Parts: sequence; structure tokens; C-alpha cells
Amino acid sequence: MIVAKKVNAWNIPLGVVSHIIRDTAAGRPGPVTPIGLGTFVDPREQGGKLTSPDQADIVHLVQVGQKQLLWYEAPPKMHAALLRGTTADLDGNISFEKEALYLDSLNMAMAAHNSGGIVIVQVERVVERGSLPTRTAHIPGAIVDKIVVAPPENHWMHLGSGQYDGSLSGEVRAPISAIAPLPMNERKVIAHRAMLMIDRPHAIVNLGIGMPEGVATVCTTHGHHNPSAMPINLSTEAGSIGGVPTGGLRFGASHNAAAHMPCATMIDFYNGGGVDVACLGMAEVDEEGNVNVSYFPPRTPGCGGFIDISQTAKKVVFVGSFTSGGLKVHLEGSKLHIDQEGRSRKFRKKVQQKTFAASSANGRPIMYVTERAVFKLVEGKGLELVEVAPGVDVQKHVLDLMDFEPLMPHVKQMDPRCFSK
Repeated sequence: MIVAKKVNAWNIPLGVVSHIIRDTAAGRPGPVTPIGLGTFVDPREQGGKLTSPDQADIVHLVQVGQKQLLWYEAPPKMHAALLRGTTADLDGNISFEKEALYLDSLNMAMAAHNSGGIVIVQVERVVERGSLPTRTAHIPGAIVDKIVVAPPENHWMHLGSGQYDGSLSGEVRAPISAIAPLPMNERKVIAHRAMLMIDRPHAIVNLGIGMPEGVATVCTTHGHHNPSAMPINLSTEAGSIGGVPTGGLRFGASHNAAAHMPCATMIDFYNGGGVDVACLGMAEVDEEGNVNVSYFPPRTPGCGGFIDISQTAKKVVFVGSFTSGGLKVHLEGSKLHIDQEGRSRKFRKKVQQKTFAASSANGRPIMYVTERAVFKLVEGKGLELVEVAPGVDVQKHVLDLMDFEPLMPHVKQMDPRCFSK
């Protein structure tokens, strides 16, 4: 419906959406934040509009003291909240003991209730009044209107499978040895090199969806290659910290998490600079260092938490293959061999949409890791090529496949450990 322009739609950061829900519950006008400045959600760019430039403005540039910030309008009402939990008692109190995450469930319930709307919660069972210990009730029955008891086949824990996994809810801990190593391909090389960029022990790390997910696996299987940075605390914007984040359709949850918190609370922590290193995907990169992961017509993938994280993490490592759509490589003798290039270039003169604005670096280290080359952002100048893979011809395999020429004052070889088992 969005692509067909049948509805007006906006694409704004996940963390901002989370805070909008909270502000709707509190009757506030909406978050005022630097998140989104310089990106496509900035009203000086596109204002996050997906349907038409003429649709209503919901993102506004405002001046607060000496700072330019963005104000995201909260809706006046939330008419309904459709939620899920594990157990409801006869008073409507809801517990989450078998859920992988809290997400924004409580704030959504409060927003709908305070708007005069309806709160409907799906659960797997109902128990007697007083059965739930006070500290386990996440949503109070006073703001719940309807309970729906769903049979197991309609109450999946996550999109990936209907089978319950207690290591995601925190009920049990799964053995780390059960995590299979990555196959020896470009994804393993990229994840391994990104893992080596975690530069201090006990760092709090966020991993994006897609290729960054492999960093969690490599930390488990090859963490001994980076002892100065181990152990680390992997986290997700959805609200888990510690353990090993999951990927694919289960993205956002974590096996063996140390703690779970509501999404809005985790975003507060992220916005304050709580993430030491963020490993995020990249689909397009331009000569200024801007990154696009959100605009590929006719698809509208959205930006998720990418903007919230990339603008606030102390160090950002963007990861992705050098070309896409059919790339084939193999590793032999600790060298990278490119058998077939992808059909699409990623390093463009100008990205189609700015999901990360290089102007927001503000002195932070910003790196770009591929299977054959590593770049860093030099603020005000653009990308600098700093490493190439052993076995790679810099001219043929790197420069000839870029729409611009990077800075190259000193290029060294990528760590050979990335190309071996």
C-alpha cells in the first residue's frame, strides 16, 4: 500500500518510535532529539516521508538554546494496543516469563488506555487471582481490557519457529558450544575483521541485522584472537544485554542474556552514548562516507534502529560485501580469491538516501569493513583506504569497482587470521 501510494507513511528511527509511544502515554508532544539530523528523516532532506513530499510534516527542525534538534510529533491518541504476554491472572495482570523481550508492551498499553482506546493481550494461559508474584506482573490488569487465550500453534515465541526456546526468555542457559562456526566465506572474513575492532574488554556492543549478526558467532568461536577485548557485552536495541544475539527472523532476542529491559529504556541508554562499538550493515556508501540501508525502490525496508545507534555509538563499524548480487569468493592459503564479482557496486558517488550522515561523526571512529578492503572516515575529506586483503589486486578488485577514488596515504594488509580457520 505504501509503494502504491494508497496510504501516507513515514519512515522514522525505531528508537524515536519507541519514545513517541512513551510520550503518547504521558501526554507529551513528542521527543526532541538530535537523532536523525543530516539523514533522510531531517526535514531539510525528506522528513522521513515515503508517500509524497506534500504529505504532512511530522518531523520539525527546532532550536533549543544553541542546539539544532528534531521534534517528532507524537500522535494525539493511540486507539488500540494489540499485545502478547505469557500468563494472565483473572484480574488481567500480565507476566512475560516465557517471552524473549519486553519491547514497548507496557508503554503501548498505557498509551492506548490513556487515549481512551482498547488494550487487548494474547496469552498462552490464564491463572487464578493472586497467582502472579507482584514483581512478575509487567502489565497491570487495571489497564487491560481484553484477554485472548491462544492455542500453542497460534502463540509462537518469535517469527522463526513455533517452538519455545527457554534460552531466549532466560529460563535456561544454552551451551555456547552448540553455536556452529561460520563457514569460510566472505561473511566470516568480514565478521572476523569487525570483531578485531572491538578494542577494550567488557565493551558494550550492538550488532545490526544481516551480516553484522555474524560478529556474535565469531566472538564465540574466535574470541581468543582478540583477548584484549574479551569478554564483551553484546546488546540489542530491542532490549537484551549480554549473551549471544540471535539473527534472521529471531533478530532482537539473545540466547543467555544477562538482563532484559523495555526497548525505550535501552534506547535511552544508547542515546546517552552507552554503546562502545556498533557493527552495522551497509548497502551503499558514498565518497563522503554517508551510508544507505533504507531505500531500494520498490522495496521499503525501513531504517529500524540504525539511525539511533549509528549517531550515538562511540565507535561505528559498517560491514558488508564489496559488491552484491552474485559475488563468489574462496579462501586458500590464507588469501582471498575472487571468483565472480557481484552485479551491483556498493561504493557510489552519491547514496540514494542518507541513513547514516557522515556529518554526524563528530570525532568518533567510523570504519567500513568488506571482505577485501577496509576504509575509515576522514571527517571533511571522505573515505580513506587503510587495508586490503592478501591476494587482492588493489586496482582491479578495489579501485576499478568504486565510483570515486578514496584517499590512500598508507595501505596495509588485513589481518591474516581473518582468512584462516
